[in-house]
Amino acid sequence: MKKVDPFYKSKAWLQLRDKALRRDKYTDQLLLREGKHRNATTVHHALPRERYPEYELCLWNLVSLTDETHEALHDRQWGTLTREGELLMQEVADLNGVKLSRLTLVIGPPKSGKTTYVRKNLGGGLAYDLDYIAGAFRLRGPHEERDRGARVLANKMVRAFAINARRQTGHVFIIRTAPTIEEVVDLDPDEIVVCRGEYKEKRKDDEALTIAPNMEQLEEIIAWANDNGVGCYSPPGA
Repeated sequence: MKKVDPFYKSKAWLQLRDKALRRDKYTDQLLLREGKHRNATTVHHALPRERYPEYELCLWNLVSLTDETHEALHDRQWGTLTREGELLMQEVADLNGVKLSRLTLVIGPPKSGKTTYVRKNLGGGLAYDLDYIAGAFRLRGPHEERDRGARVLANKMVRAFAINARRQTGHVFIIRTAPTIEEVVDLDPDEIVVCRGEYKEKRKDDEALTIAPNMEQLEEIIAWANDNGVGCYSPPGA
């Protein structure tokens, strides 16, 4: 049985939810644009709580919807917004002067779904696979963590790219298997997505990689994120 987020039982949320429904006259706001009048049964965070917790109790961030319309805005498999959800998020952000500029660090073992997650969420953003960039510096395959110098140089280069990319696009994704805490601090992400997925003890194409040390490092990063107020979550099923 799925555990209910305590936030949705809080007095502050229930009062704000009721206020949003009354503001919208208990009518699905997206269907209303099509001239259809349907009773709203839920309230949607246009800017998702997982990515923008600072706006979770802002009335302007809430949209009254039917359950069916609400589901059309979410990809429950990946815990992301659909294309329609992303468009609504951008619309609400623009109306309220919110600049959606974020750097998301996506970490996890090989074959854990990092690239798939980024593709699902990329939209008009940019993505950099730091493993492959570091590999290009040291002329080795991805995930071969023997050359610290290559990793450090790649990390600093991607950080420079990210700073400039954020001026051009709202969202920058950086993919990394298991960065050190120092590398995470250097990248200064707004949020960290941890993909665990299905993986084997050792991949045939990279005998140098063992999963256990990576998983220990990921747990250290999660602890660091929690201690430093950086949003950190895993996609559903990951």
